[in-house]
Amino acid sequence: MTASPVRLSSAQRPDAPSLDALVLAGGRSARLGGTDKAGVVVGRRTLLDHALAAATQVGARRTVVVGPPGLVEAPLLCVQEAPAFGGPAAGLAAGLRVLDADWVLVLACDLPRAPDVGAILLAALHSLLATPGAELTDGLCLVDGGGRTQWLAGVYRRTSLDRAVAEMNGPDGLSGASVARLLGTLDLLAVADPGGVAADVDTWHDVDRARRADPASPAGPVESTDPHALPTPPERDLR
Repeated sequence: MTASPVRLSSAQRPDAPSLDALVLAGGRSARLGGTDKAGVVVGRRTLLDHALAAATQVGARRTVVVGPPGLVEAPLLCVQEAPAFGGPAAGLAAGLRVLDADWVLVLACDLPRAPDVGAILLAALHSLLATPGAELTDGLCLVDGGGRTQWLAGVYRRTSLDRAVAEMNGPDGLSGASVARLLGTLDLLAVADPGGVAADVDTWHDVDRARRADPASPAGPVESTDPHALPTPPERDLR
């Protein structure tokens, strides 16, 4: 199923499902040399701000950021998995504890086009809920052009997430657990992402590429914030 990025807030729909947002921002950013990924600026906004803009755009009732204390201020919520840096599965479980809507928009904090991701997912969710048998589906998430499932760019039924967490929970909680293993147990609808809006940022080369692609980025040559980064190699056509 493919949906177009329709700029429609959930709050504008009379049949809108109750929706919360959960943003995962608790990683170590190892491939950025330890620089806080959430604070990296692309297009005059931090990556975290892009994710929060997506949450606002879809009409999320409550938004929780999972990461170090102090990342956001009230009325936004901030929690951290225990122990810290337990991974996205543990972070997702921690964030769910403070949310109560029927559906949860789950986003990584490293998506420069997070508002587009949110728009596509919201449109796909409304299409899903208008389809007979929708109650049997646990959620939906984007799948990129290479067929890779983007687990942290999805909308999930809250009860389904609770069930998956409970089934996988162990003596150490979900610390170190695979988010693909956690969410891969769910019956999900794949939403095609041919435009690559869910392309994330893991390295300084990714940051530079995202900045060049964003029309709001400052004009002129873009240099990496990483003093040790190698020059960005020429783009290759891999098709």
